[in-house]
Amino acid sequence: MSFLTSAFAFAGLALAAGPIIIHLLNRRRFTVIDWAAMDFLKEAVQRQRRILTLRDIILLILRTLCVLLFGLAMARPYSESDSAVVSSGQPVHAILVVDNSLSMAYGSSGQTTLDSAKKAAIGLVEDLPDGSRFSIIPLCGEVSDFSFDPEGTKDAATEAIKEIQVLDRTASVSQVVTLAKEASERAPDLPSKHIVFFGDQQSNCWPKGVATSGLLASIGKLNVVQVSPGDKDNIWIEDLRVQDEVADADATTVFIVRLRYRGEAAQNEVQVSLDVDGDVVSTKSVVLRDKQTREVLFTYKYELDSSAVQSGFSQVKAKVSSHDKFTQDDVRYLSVPVLSEIPVVFIDQYGSDEDPARNRLGDTYHVRRLLTPSHAIDSKEQRLIRIHHVKIDQVDTTLLEYARLVVMAGVENPGPAVDVLREYVEQGGQLFIAAGGSFDPVAWNEEGWNNGRGILPSPLQPVTVGKLPGDGVKELNPFFISFDSLATDSFLPPEESRQNLEDIYSIPLFFKAVVADLEGDAMKNYRKVEQEKVAAAEKAAQDAA
Repeated sequence: MSFLTSAFAFAGLALAAGPIIIHLLNRRRFTVIDWAAMDFLKEAVQRQRRILTLRDIILLILRTLCVLLFGLAMARPYSESDSAVVSSGQPVHAILVVDNSLSMAYGSSGQTTLDSAKKAAIGLVEDLPDGSRFSIIPLCGEVSDFSFDPEGTKDAATEAIKEIQVLDRTASVSQVVTLAKEASERAPDLPSKHIVFFGDQQSNCWPKGVATSGLLASIGKLNVVQVSPGDKDNIWIEDLRVQDEVADADATTVFIVRLRYRGEAAQNEVQVSLDVDGDVVSTKSVVLRDKQTREVLFTYKYELDSSAVQSGFSQVKAKVSSHDKFTQDDVRYLSVPVLSEIPVVFIDQYGSDEDPARNRLGDTYHVRRLLTPSHAIDSKEQRLIRIHHVKIDQVDTTLLEYARLVVMAGVENPGPAVDVLREYVEQGGQLFIAAGGSFDPVAWNEEGWNNGRGILPSPLQPVTVGKLPGDGVKELNPFFISFDSLATDSFLPPEESRQNLEDIYSIPLFFKAVVADLEGDAMKNYRKVEQEKVAAAEKAAQDAA
């Protein structure tokens, strides 16, 4: 009998002495006084006392057992049946799942928790009866990195165990069950299955409740070998990020390093350093206490002639000088975009032919002024946004190569640039489309939707809603955005409060709008074709398997 949490077993054993101590302290002590009149009751009192004593002993035993069994239950006992398998002398199909998640790198003097797990697994392989087959499965990693097919010899199984390496992944009991079931089904000719899991049994990998019980029941019996070290103090870097997501070459960049600590004693003088492109630019000292999360801020100003500004990217490393037994999480890396100006492409009906003096303003005019105010445009200071203002027939791959955002508005027909813009979006580019005054929904359906091969997310209804101010319009009927209709997270940035967002979205007013045709024949046909493609792909995958 072994325990997943042996500390609870010892605690239960210690607390079980409580009822006994209380019983001894509360024993009634009587002063003996000879009184002739009481002699007649002596025999009856002694008989009654024997009954009370027996009752007290039974209650004491029950109370002690309740405390002891509760402690044993919290310790999560399990039975290792290795000896029974070995003593039977019959060959078995041993399925050995070895936890190689990041926590298994914990250790000192070159001996990690994974090394202990490997040693235990190799010992089991050597002890199993001759003729046994072995499926050696690392818990983390790609399925292509190992084979579910059983090894035929103990030497081959031992070599497979030695090759397992720690990966920067997390482990879970569901992975154990899934991999064990797959290995078991791959060898149906071997009826005697012996499934063993070697790991440090991190609590977050074993969720409590019916779900875990159901998973374990699906594989019959799972033997667990715990190789967790006793001392688990750890300081690690949980996150490294840039405050503004990108570094501005013309401003000071703020880097945020988030530290976590788990341990008993407070850690003083913990050194945290920031390395930018191979040079340590700053080091700070912090104090950490148990279960504390702390953010450390570093500032850095890129030189305009530096390689990072010229190439557009900077390699940043944060490091913490911890003295624990787990060093793999003491360093975190980040590739940071470094921009002197963020290139944004604006496409509308006028492009560079726009003439404010003649009131020839493209439909992207107000967005451009919002991103780059007039005082920034007129000044000689470096701007964060670099504007490329073009017409639809001027869009090409060279223009979009470094664009971080493309804004379209007032384009009558996107036909000349649909293929280029679709490729831009498929490669991760961001495209914002607004209708504008010259927008033709019929032309956009033919070119922009093109049966799902264009740049629109859905087809459009051919008839617009509302009318623009102009000749022949006697009464203006503007309408506003319904905030409740903005259900997706794309419209609701988490850093803004709901009240602020409602105020922002209540400002714009509209006179005319296009409507997505989500229930029309075009969309239904598109969904049908996509479903047929998915079904064909699944059938091809099944045939290949």
